[in-house]
Amino acid sequence: MEDLSRLLLEERSHSEQFKANFMKLKIEYDKIVAENQRLNDDILKFKEYKPEEPNEVIKRKLKNAEKQLQGKDCLILSLQEELRTINESLKEKLCHDKHYASRITSTENALEQTKVLLSNLQLETSVLVKNIEKTKKTDEQDHQRDLMMLADRCAQSDHERRVIARQVIKATSKARKTTDLLKQENSLLSFTITKLKETLDKICWDKSELSSQLDTLKVQHGQDRGELIMQIRNLECEHTKLQAKCDAAEKSMQEALREKGKAVLAFQAAENNEIKLRNSVFALEIKFEKTCDKFKRDMEYKDQINNLEVQEFKKHIHALKVELEEERSKIQHHSDKLRVHEKELTVAKEELRKKEIEVNTQVQDIKIATENKYRAILEEKFQNEMETSSKYAEIQSQLILERNLKTSLESELNRLTSNNQTLSERIRSLDELEMDQKRLKNAIEFLEQEKTELSEQLDRNKRSSAEQYETLLKELEISRSGQAIANETMLQTVSDLREQVTQLQSQLAVSEQNAESQVKRLETSLKINQKKSQQYAKLIWKLRQRLALTSHSKQIVPPSSFTDLEQ
Repeated sequence: MEDLSRLLLEERSHSEQFKANFMKLKIEYDKIVAENQRLNDDILKFKEYKPEEPNEVIKRKLKNAEKQLQGKDCLILSLQEELRTINESLKEKLCHDKHYASRITSTENALEQTKVLLSNLQLETSVLVKNIEKTKKTDEQDHQRDLMMLADRCAQSDHERRVIARQVIKATSKARKTTDLLKQENSLLSFTITKLKETLDKICWDKSELSSQLDTLKVQHGQDRGELIMQIRNLECEHTKLQAKCDAAEKSMQEALREKGKAVLAFQAAENNEIKLRNSVFALEIKFEKTCDKFKRDMEYKDQINNLEVQEFKKHIHALKVELEEERSKIQHHSDKLRVHEKELTVAKEELRKKEIEVNTQVQDIKIATENKYRAILEEKFQNEMETSSKYAEIQSQLILERNLKTSLESELNRLTSNNQTLSERIRSLDELEMDQKRLKNAIEFLEQEKTELSEQLDRNKRSSAEQYETLLKELEISRSGQAIANETMLQTVSDLREQVTQLQSQLAVSEQNAESQVKRLETSLKINQKKSQQYAKLIWKLRQRLALTSHSKQIVPPSSFTDLEQ
């Protein structure tokens, strides 16, 4: 647009200069016509020669006529110089038109390059869409696997509760099973962490591709398209947001790794506690053997005390039964809590679905707003193109006026040549001098040659200007169509990129939520397993005491053995 405005201003200035020159030439032509009339009158008077006038007067008149002819020659030379200046201005215009045509060709080449780049961008966007679909499928599969694992864990917990209620004696085997389950959960943790790393790698790869695309767009379209620069800046802002989200995801990964290390340490601590419990059980068995020996030695002395102890043991057994009933009630209470948690999870899933629907509606509203903005921008561009077309019509009218002025100048030059011929004939009749005749002939021939040259140059300029005007119109139509197609394609690519960015943002948010939920689930499972291991240790200790008491309920226990057991 700026180039077109400059061209219009230059052409208007040239047209104004041409009009001024034409007016000057017209004024000079009127003067020459008046002088020719005056000379014709003088010649008529000279033809009406009277013998009474002396020869000196005739000589003076001839000298005056020669002076007037010299002035006319000077005027003719000045007219030739002005014609030369006009030709130079026309040549400058032609050079300017050639420069403008070269600019148009350069813009066409740039548009072709943009088309190639846009095709490459479309291919890359299709690849990105395929990768995103693959990541969606993998995320859904992981979610289904997590749900299946949760269902399996719930079934296993129910089975464990039933086994605890039915088989209290086999608690040691169940403790080993719990350790195996902890190992499996650790393996699942490692598996989920590897998956999260893979997703982060994919996101980084997408980020690098987007950055490379932005760099290419900046390098190749930063000089010609200001609107594209603004859109690329918006994409850079979104890119920085994605980088911030990636950093947050990396931080969450580091936190998950730390929690995994904590879980490993807790698992090792549980194993150490189990080893300590085994050692304590072995120590208790050794003490039990020692006490058995002591009981065998002192059986004869403690028959009466044994009856009292039997009653105490019965009370203790009754207390153990009460504790078992309390534990059963607690287990039922925990199962009720788990059911309530499952209901809460279903409610949270429904809320998440509602939020997704709201987000989709917001995205559609944003798309509609962006489409309206782009439509307004296209309408403004269309109005600008209409203004340029009107300006081109004005330029055409000015060119037509200039052509008419050139034709009028040619006709006036023809008249001047005819007048010069008549003057030369009359001067030949008056002047019998050969030198004057030769000079006039040479001047006339020179003028005729220049006239022929000027006419040829004018014809050439007319043809070249007409051809250049037609080529310029064709090139402008081609450039307009190419610009419209390029604008449409660029708008489509920008909308596709924005949709992909929104999809990536939603996927990042979903992956972050999934990672947080998985970490929370793993923490809860670790806490539950720790509680279970503590409960199993307590049950083992109680069972050991019960076995020791039931095996020696009929024997007499000395006071020293009671102190050992209490220790």
